[in-house]
Amino acid sequence: MQSLYLKCIYEDGLVYCKIDPIDDAEDDYVFRGIELALENGTWEKDTFELTEDELDEMYDDGFHEVERKEYEEVLEEYKTKKSR
Repeated sequence: MQSLYLKCIYEDGLVYCKIDPIDDAEDDYVFRGIELALENGTWEKDTFELTEDELDEMYDDGFHEVERKEYEEVLEEYKTKKSR
């Protein structure tokens, strides 16, 4: 599986995630993610691990796939804002 790039728009912000498979997973957590969240005009970054079921729940919660380019543009915006 290649990387997935996901986006979800909420009432007070939006979230982008990059999801990658964990090649040497030893338990149910088979994906590693990077989250970029914009809330009230502020970008935050977080990392996490998730199971196949949790990934399915993300789709149920309104996440949808976007192009890699869109995620990378948001990542650059995050880096620019954090370097100021």
